[in-house]
Amino acid sequence: MEIQSTPEEAKTRMEALQSEIKQLLLENKSLKDTNVVLNNTISTYLEEIRKLEAQINTLSIDAEKSSAKIQELDIAKKSSDKALQESMLSLSAISKVLQKAQSQYSTEKKKLEVELDTFRKENETLSRNRKQEEEEKSALVVKIKSLEETHLNLSKTISTNQEEVGTCTARINALTVDVEKSSSKIQGLEKAKDASDEAMKERRDALDLLCATMINDQSQHHTKMKSLEFKLDDFENKIDILNRKIEEVEEKEAAKQLVEEMEAKERSQEERVMNRVQPRNNAEGESSPTVFTVMPLTEPSQKLMLNAGICHYKYNALDINKYNVVAVTYDKNSVYIFSEVTKIEELLCVCPFPIISLAWNQQGTLLAIGGDYVSDPDYNSMQVWEVPSRKIIKRLKIKDDFQRIYCLDWNGDAITAGTNEHIYQWYINDSYNDKDAQEKKALLPRCNKLNKYVDVTNMQWSDCKSKLATITNDGIICIYNEKLKLIHHFQAQKDNSSSFLQWCPWDNQVIAAYCHNEYIRIWGVGQNITLIKEVKLESIILNMKWIPSRRAFITAHKNNKLILWDYPSLCALKTMNGHTSDPYYLALNADKSAIVSKSSKEMIFWKPFDQL
Repeated sequence: MEIQSTPEEAKTRMEALQSEIKQLLLENKSLKDTNVVLNNTISTYLEEIRKLEAQINTLSIDAEKSSAKIQELDIAKKSSDKALQESMLSLSAISKVLQKAQSQYSTEKKKLEVELDTFRKENETLSRNRKQEEEEKSALVVKIKSLEETHLNLSKTISTNQEEVGTCTARINALTVDVEKSSSKIQGLEKAKDASDEAMKERRDALDLLCATMINDQSQHHTKMKSLEFKLDDFENKIDILNRKIEEVEEKEAAKQLVEEMEAKERSQEERVMNRVQPRNNAEGESSPTVFTVMPLTEPSQKLMLNAGICHYKYNALDINKYNVVAVTYDKNSVYIFSEVTKIEELLCVCPFPIISLAWNQQGTLLAIGGDYVSDPDYNSMQVWEVPSRKIIKRLKIKDDFQRIYCLDWNGDAITAGTNEHIYQWYINDSYNDKDAQEKKALLPRCNKLNKYVDVTNMQWSDCKSKLATITNDGIICIYNEKLKLIHHFQAQKDNSSSFLQWCPWDNQVIAAYCHNEYIRIWGVGQNITLIKEVKLESIILNMKWIPSRRAFITAHKNNKLILWDYPSLCALKTMNGHTSDPYYLALNADKSAIVSKSSKEMIFWKPFDQL
């Protein structure tokens, strides 16, 4: 049975159970005391019965003596008439009957004593409730009084018989006259005996009834005690269950409190990190011109439009972290961070190499910056910035010359980069060959994968981080496992225009490939490579992003438009206008509900997709 209660209710219930148990113990003690009193009363009653039996024995002896005297009178008075002799014979017969009756009475008495002894022994464990004991005690007192009255009557009868026998002896000479009186007295004695027998029978019946009642009460008391024991066991089990429930509740409350404290600590830490990541106003004494100026909106679907710098490369130098902080290039070497909420911008760094790609890590605190090859050996073409502290924590070294970092993506603490000939991977927490980043020393990659095909123009880890996909400038897609072992490669695009790809975020077996030839193709990359669907668009595709909240994707085109597509029907849902030059850069906000696009002239923050 499942018990659901609060600790206060369980405590109240336990106190009630303990009070009831104490009451039952008091009643049991009272029953034991009453049983002792009853045993004492029965002993007194047995003593009185023994006295009564002694008196009856005395009466029997007196009757025998009377019979002997009558016989002597019969011998002495042989001359008495026949009637007197018959009367004496009749009196002798009556005495014999009386003796037989006395013998039967003695037998019955012994049986009764045995029964009473058995009853006394059985009643040593008997427990009675107080009310029933008082009623039975009263009934027993009444019965004892009745027995005493019977005893008195019998004593009177015996005394009368003795007087009559004396009279008979004194008047033996007038036996003829006294025979009738003697006969009458003998008849009275018989009646007295019958009355005594009747009284003894009634007393025996009463005692039998009393014994049966006591046995029944003892059985009921035994049953009640068993019921109380079962009930007590059930109460103890319930108390144990309640204690376990209380312990479980206390453990759950403690665990819940611990979880709440940990969550509060994590929220507090998360808030501190978020505040430190946000763009800051320039420190006092420093001056920096505002580069992202607000422009008037031109379409209802726009939320914010800013003047932006030139897109020097046709790759993604725009990314948004989990705190909705935008990292974007403004010119060849500058990286800015910007908050749509506060409208604050901050110059994060000026790199010694032309910037090609940017990528936030999943925690939103580290920003990887990849760029073009620089001939100066003191500079490296890749940096990792810890944005909360505004410091470089790693400079990543590429051993091979003339390697341009086209694309970057994170997989936990590993950063993967695609170049024109290689796929590199560094582990940020690895101390292997690591020197102080501020001294311009660099961390060598732990993995260097030579690409068989030309120029990795785009690269991305799947949403589950188990597969890495790359696409080359000539449209060849390679699929690697998490250890960078090649598991698939196939021709996704057939011309030599710049090619790009995007994993489907809700299906790790689907990938989209697009290039500047106006075709977008959806591929299944499970055990077998299958072309799921392809569609030719009206304008060259510059960029693409899947939208998991809408089961759709959005494309940026050479005609300055953005188009929202339904998937898998590939029907156009919305055309978004507003750019005045090629929108090469696309990035989804933190919850994937809206998009930011950038061209060489403007950066537009669009309204959420469900409001378009």
